[in-house]
Amino acid sequence: MGLGVIAAAFAATAAAVLPTAGTAQAVVRYVGEVERQYDSCRGQAIAHREWAGTWQQSHSGTTSVAVYLQASNLTHSTVPNGRDTQKDVTARGDIHATSPDQWAAHAVVSYGLYCGTFGTMHDYSNGGTVSGPHPTHC
Repeated sequence: MGLGVIAAAFAATAAAVLPTAGTAQAVVRYVGEVERQYDSCRGQAIAHREWAGTWQQSHSGTTSVAVYLQASNLTHSTVPNGRDTQKDVTARGDIHATSPDQWAAHAVVSYGLYCGTFGTMHDYSNGGTVSGPHPTHC
């Protein structure tokens, strides 16, 4: 799931829990990933961002991330910001809050400038993948 003068690259990778997750790398260092999860009890999609432990150890308190869910019609969930001192940052959204029921998990890392990535756009009405993943290079 930006680095001022230092370039950052985002790429999508497969995750065990989801069809696709977005991973973040900065100067060939793994920063972490963002993934979309589903809470069937509440009917909610969850954007889950997890920092890489090595990034946390070497950048403690210097990096933040905004995590959110975005629907295909550009509606989005609340956008919590999390410092790299927290292992996990999540945002939740009701999958039926918009029509169609299509959502993707996003993460925008701030470390001098902003750089983001997101995984697949998932259609909760039929279980299909609409688009993605969408890797970003900063």
